[in-house]
Amino acid sequence: MAELGQAHAGLAGDPLNIHYATAACIVAVGWRSVIVQATRPRPVLESEVLRVRPDRRGRLMRVVVRVERANVAETRLSCVETTQSRE
Repeated sequence: MAELGQAHAGLAGDPLNIHYATAACIVAVGWRSVIVQATRPRPVLESEVLRVRPDRRGRLMRVVVRVERANVAETRLSCVETTQSRE
């Protein structure tokens, strides 16, 4: 798995820090069907619910705002199968 971090700039170099959620993985490898925008979010506690709101004083970061779901499951399965066949 160490090769994954080296092969994809968006992945952590330490395999233990790779997040296995599908959306996190497809963002990390640069999948084209993910819409990422730069924004300045700030956490806000509203009626005991933590929300994230835009705030010009917030730290600039990239945030996923949309994932095109078409073929996500198929693409993920194909990637997993390819990776396992190499082991």
